[in-house]
Amino acid sequence: MSIFTEEQRTELTEAAKSDLSPAQETALRTAAKEFIDSVAFERKRWGEESAKSLASKGVDLATYRIRFKTLHALEKKGYVRLHTRSFTSETDRRGAYGRRLGGTKTRQHVQIRVALTEKGLAWYKANKA
Repeated sequence: MSIFTEEQRTELTEAAKSDLSPAQETALRTAAKEFIDSVAFERKRWGEESAKSLASKGVDLATYRIRFKTLHALEKKGYVRLHTRSFTSETDRRGAYGRRLGGTKTRQHVQIRVALTEKGLAWYKANKA
């Protein structure tokens, strides 16, 4: 007797027959693990409402070396949702020992937040390593 319904079993089987390259599989596995761990931590620390908010917004994967091209390919295939944000910041120019040099430095920042879709979650559950 299986704990899955026929429909769930079919979805998991389809997800296991993925059309992903090895790099995409590694990226998806990393993103899924980080997403699930982050949402679980948020739920434990701040409650269900905060966890739902984080799950809808996605998590930032800045500490992992995943190429944007790979993330966009995963988004096209329906495994993840990407939320991109671009912003600038200005800081004073500083020299040695923190002295001001005059003028400002403008920096451009890009943040990509990754959220799993149902298809991505099913793939992760079927292909845990």
